[in-house]
Amino acid sequence: MATGTTQKSKSKKISIRPNVMDRNLRLAKRISERNGGKLPNPWALIQLDYGSLYRYIKRHPKEFAHFKVDVAVGHKKNGTFNVSIRRKHLITAQQLAKSHGVIPPPRWLNSHGYSRLASYMRVYPEVFAKVCA
Repeated sequence: MATGTTQKSKSKKISIRPNVMDRNLRLAKRISERNGGKLPNPWALIQLDYGSLYRYIKRHPKEFAHFKVDVAVGHKKNGTFNVSIRRKHLITAQQLAKSHGVIPPPRWLNSHGYSRLASYMRVYPEVFAKVCA
């Protein structure tokens, strides 16, 4: 044996990293069991520091299709993952409605820095109809 080289022990077990898919499926199962049989909505997953799981679910929706998902405001009713309306947009809409009497039109929202709110209002009109009333 040459000087400075080391020989690996054959009896030592090499730990194999678990399959990423299996690990995420086990994590999703554990979270859903703690949450009454459903996964939290995407926004809640991110808030609970499971953003990486959420991104993995978005990349592999078929593998996670058997999980039920809590329906968030603005979430598709069939339980698929979608962008949920953030609470801050609802609060902003309520504040604008309070100060202006009604929620300003999308053109005004876009020109005054509320383009994301205008976008959410277009995609989820039923949610903002409650704010306007």
